[in-house]
Amino acid sequence: MRRLSTALLLLTAPAFAQEPTPVAPTAPAERSESNGPTPTDDPASEKRALFEAAMTDYAGNRCEQALGPLKTLVAAGYHGSDSAMALRACYDKLYGIEGSVTKLRAEVAANPDDPVAHSNLGVFLMFQQQWEEAQKEVLKALALNPKDVDAKLNLAWWYAQVGQSRAAVREHEAILVLEPGNKRSLIELCTLLAERENDPKRALPYCEQHAAGIETNEIAGVTLGLVRMRVGDLDGAEKAFLRVVEADPAARTATLSLGHLRQYRGDFAGAQSAFSYSRADIELVD
Repeated sequence: MRRLSTALLLLTAPAFAQEPTPVAPTAPAERSESNGPTPTDDPASEKRALFEAAMTDYAGNRCEQALGPLKTLVAAGYHGSDSAMALRACYDKLYGIEGSVTKLRAEVAANPDDPVAHSNLGVFLMFQQQWEEAQKEVLKALALNPKDVDAKLNLAWWYAQVGQSRAAVREHEAILVLEPGNKRSLIELCTLLAERENDPKRALPYCEQHAAGIETNEIAGVTLGLVRMRVGDLDGAEKAFLRVVEADPAARTATLSLGHLRQYRGDFAGAQSAFSYSRADIELVD
């Protein structure tokens, strides 16, 4: 049975797969001898505790226990992309693609007003390339919950996959109005505008926002560097590649990109040094 890759589960371009962001456990609530246990009825604290428990179960391959809490978290929009990715990963681990479609069809039949089930059914239908039905399911999710950011992201991804890149760009720009720091929309806009629309200048701000804080991540850093090269900022491109290589000299894509950039700039000694990190057998031509 065909299985989903992490990249597909993230619903981003395959090169930009990331694991859910780790969340540090909250400190145990202090107890007061005079007042007894600290109350735990704070909704935010309860959601965080549920998220931590669900992600612990997910990381420990206990998807049977994680599935229900993850559905609750996605419905509430809590840690949106992380919760949604983990939920779809658990469906895949438990049922596979075909089994997930069957399971989610049963869920929407039992509860037609469940936007999370509709949206995720749409996602798994996309993996089966059932594009028309997939779109209908995602649109049903948005009709039930117009503020469902995960469903909006899934619709944007649908547009991108069927070749409607400008519609995808509009969806992602609308998402960033709701969530200005949404990493998934930032990287999708970076790649859609740079590649599909051939507009690296317009893409660059989104690439930079996506890489902010994760500059040493190879995929984020290399993507930023390549787009900077396309707009003529060779110094900025080299800086982006170097941030990755200095953090991880074995980052092959970053070292190759750095080497090719230095070769283009006529710095053959620097290029050879970069290529040596990646053990690339490349002949430099003046």
